Amino acid sequence: MSNETWRVVVDASVRKALDNIPLADAEAITVALAGLATNPYAGDIQKLKGEEAWRRRVRSYRVEFRIYQDMRTVLVYELKRRTSTTCR
Repeated sequence: MSNETWRVVVDASVRKALDNIPLADAEAITVALAGLATNPYAGDIQKLKGEEAWRRRVRSYRVEFRIYQDMRTVLVYELKRRTSTTCR
């Protein structure tokens, strides 16, 4: 993999959600988002079934994103709190 950084685009709904969660969790998620710029395939990630998308677990949250190889861009489009129904 190249040493070039990736462009990380965070949807407005994710930025708004970060404002409404505990500060420690928001900080951990922000660090994870920054890490996507270095390597979007690192960390606790898994490809979502039936979609061209990935999820990364950060504390008790799931960050969902798409990777666009040709543009070296990561689009973070959803932030969900992990519950018994999201962990199936």
